[in-house]
Amino acid sequence: MARIPIALMVGLTLAACDAPASSPSMTTISDEQLSVEVAADEYRFIPATLTLGDAGVVEFRNEGGLAHTWTVLAEPIDAESQLGSVEVLAEARADIGQSATVEVSSIPPGTYQVVCAIAGHFSAGMVGRLVVPG
Repeated sequence: MARIPIALMVGLTLAACDAPASSPSMTTISDEQLSVEVAADEYRFIPATLTLGDAGVVEFRNEGGLAHTWTVLAEPIDAESQLGSVEVLAEARADIGQSATVEVSSIPPGTYQVVCAIAGHFSAGMVGRLVVPG
């Protein structure tokens, strides 16, 4: 009998219960690869803090009225002007109403700042956090 990861069971249970949009959902990409969802609108990520668990792919949905990115930075920044000087570990870009996927399985355990790298969005407060358990 196959064992189902707890995170997948919770995600499927929440989806079946019509959980609010602020709850990330888990879906199966393949037998070994899981995906977790994050959405964007003006000017926030939903959820603001995303914990990967067993997921190796992030499905980024743009539910806003502007293009957005979900950009994971190697180091936190304090100002938008620092974006070009910090390593980007993963990035997804989605236009209005679109989705994009990004591979995150190679990101080492830790807590990372996530920003929208489109001009003016970081300054408007579009900042989140990615937690990769050890």
